[in-house]
Amino acid sequence: MRLVKFSMDGQAIWGVSYDENAIPVASDFGSLLNALPLNGRGVPLDGLTFLAPLPERPKIIGLGYNYKTHRKRNGKDKRMTIFLKPYSSVAGPFDDIPVPDFVKDVDYEGELGIVMGKKGKFIERTDALNYIMGYCIVNDLSARELQFGDYQWTRGKGLDSFAPVGPWIVSVDEIGDASNLRLRTWVNSRLKQDSETSEMILDVPTIVSEISYIMTLEPGDLIMTGTPAGSGYFSDPRSFLKDGDVVRVEIDGLGHIENRIRTFSTKSKPLTC
Repeated sequence: MRLVKFSMDGQAIWGVSYDENAIPVASDFGSLLNALPLNGRGVPLDGLTFLAPLPERPKIIGLGYNYKTHRKRNGKDKRMTIFLKPYSSVAGPFDDIPVPDFVKDVDYEGELGIVMGKKGKFIERTDALNYIMGYCIVNDLSARELQFGDYQWTRGKGLDSFAPVGPWIVSVDEIGDASNLRLRTWVNSRLKQDSETSEMILDVPTIVSEISYIMTLEPGDLIMTGTPAGSGYFSDPRSFLKDGDVVRVEIDGLGHIENRIRTFSTKSKPLTC
């Protein structure tokens, strides 16, 4: 099953997608799973404005250094890092990404996303899949000069629209084993990341279990599972996104997201803190 969120007549609608159509089923995330269709007619996906398939204010939990290739190539013996992004960083799967002109080192990070379907605390690894609604694609955009200039990552990871998500949530039963999915990221049609989720150090059940021992996980929360090697900061030479660049992230069975970077002028310098 594919759950999709889109705009219809100025309203956000949740639907179930079959083939090239979406059947509207609910107007809010809370009633999504138990809702009856709003109408029985499918709406063609072509031409719809896709929205991020998340509730209005989810927790966004990120994992750093969770791919063997990424950890090896960045030359650091780091322990796993957990961080948060604000809900204001969520963007749609095909939205333009506004970047303020004082941010220079914008980087891409294609990732597998986990969307929670049930509330859970102290979840056992063997039971973790029962708490997951499904999977999606995420681009964990990062302002590297802010991220690595601080002792923690909130400023560099938390800019508005720095977490495009989508294009839909694909249910666990449809994906099956999420530990062997191919993940690829392109920048302007040039392949930058090409890996598989089998390279993750912590697999999906372990990630969900470990995070649930730190914080309560709730329906609609998004967990970003980390990125493989190939991001711009850790390439040689380093490269960063600029105005007009298009980033496409694709994962087997989940489709793709594609976003264009748009730099804008703030007309003033940010505060230093």
